[in-house]
Amino acid sequence: MTRLRPPRQQQRVRCWAVIPAELLGIDLGTSSVKVGLFARDGRLLSSARRSHAHINTSGEADPERWWSATADAIREAASDLDLRGVQAICVGGQGPTLVLVDSEGRPVRPALTWMDTRSTTQSARLAERLGSDRAAFSLVPRLLWVAEHEPESLHRARWALQAWDFLAARLAGGRTAAASTFAGDEVWRTDWLQAAGLGGSPLIPPGVDAGRAYAETGGEWAEETGIPSGVPIVGGMNDGVGSIVGADGSVVGRATDPGGAAGGLALCWPERLSGGGVDCWPGLVPGTYIIGGAFVAGGRAMDWWAGIAADGDLPQALRFAEAAPPGSGGLVCLPFLAGERSPIWDPTASGAILGLTFEHGSSHLARAVIEGTAYELRLLAEAVLATGARIDELRVCGGQAQSRLWNQIKADVIGLPASVPRLPEVALMGDAICAAVGAGFYADLQSAAETMVQVGEVLEPNVASRVTYDELFAVYRQAYTALKPLFEPLRRVS
Repeated sequence: MTRLRPPRQQQRVRCWAVIPAELLGIDLGTSSVKVGLFARDGRLLSSARRSHAHINTSGEADPERWWSATADAIREAASDLDLRGVQAICVGGQGPTLVLVDSEGRPVRPALTWMDTRSTTQSARLAERLGSDRAAFSLVPRLLWVAEHEPESLHRARWALQAWDFLAARLAGGRTAAASTFAGDEVWRTDWLQAAGLGGSPLIPPGVDAGRAYAETGGEWAEETGIPSGVPIVGGMNDGVGSIVGADGSVVGRATDPGGAAGGLALCWPERLSGGGVDCWPGLVPGTYIIGGAFVAGGRAMDWWAGIAADGDLPQALRFAEAAPPGSGGLVCLPFLAGERSPIWDPTASGAILGLTFEHGSSHLARAVIEGTAYELRLLAEAVLATGARIDELRVCGGQAQSRLWNQIKADVIGLPASVPRLPEVALMGDAICAAVGAGFYADLQSAAETMVQVGEVLEPNVASRVTYDELFAVYRQAYTALKPLFEPLRRVS
């Protein structure tokens, strides 16, 4: 998830109280892993974060680094608490990221993260066969790429796992494998696998619904963390869907922006709707649906800029942005640094900053990147509204929500109140909610979220700023269309 504090080896939060730690949530982000110990009512008792950021130029990551960081973070978060009271554990995280492991649960090659674009050819082939480009941002083209370019890796593999299911398998001693996700949202769609020629692959693990216990902790890896044997492991989900759960996104008319490295928008609505560039899937409450989609690297674009202009210090980059006026002196940023998903679905899209003059400095550029992520959010919101839905409230979440400036810009650009949950790291809260359901504390995800999630602040949109943003958003929309023919030639050169 996007960091909003100076990068350190670890970050730790502790709420001193004589309350038993009953739930353990783990959120595996793109650059760090977050661990939280919760009471059953949603109070965060202790948390820790460890960086594992190392993605090579191909978009690959080392799963062993994820595990090392996770084990360290669990030990840190639990250093003053008794883990013998933990009733359930849930792991969620970033994706679609493919991890191929052998029969002992050890990776046979680096993970192909969601930022790996080498499977573009396979994605295009699947899109043509299926008449849809939705498979482009799934695990299937990544598995197909490995099958075509590294068949020896498939021969050595026993399971094809998601990033969070890899960590869960570790906690279970490598004895189990699962494809866990929100009910109704298949990880390995049969039609996509068949179109890829991978139907019936023995690598595909059984599906598990988020919130359902399916394994128990045990073995040397669990011992390494200090977690006792026999604790139920509960099915998790990707951090985008987990953010909806952790923001209590089951209220009709409420839209969730998960923030984080990717970002996106998810609106709860009472009927299934369809429209260009957006998806629709079953909601948390029977008879409701979630309409929206995910970006590729909205929040990570600001991490990128902080790396260039502030030695990786994101708080410093945000302070630069605070010094610039709304509209960044007439700059418009396209934050498509790794292609884009909803609503344009273009893996060849590239980033751009338009309107540069000698009058612009670091503050204008920093704010322009933030505003670009807000324009990205508005573009998706308008695609959702075009289906006939209505948005009453925007819940801004994730690492981005720790910045009041970022929250206010989103409210101003979209023209809606921005509600900030008391625990902005809603993906981590979503993991805790799933664990609470798996432990039997609540009947379902909705009732758990209603009790465990609270709002800390609501920011109203600034009408004066909205006038400026309306004008620049119109440029933003035209810029993508105008630049699209140039993206592929630039990608060939790079």
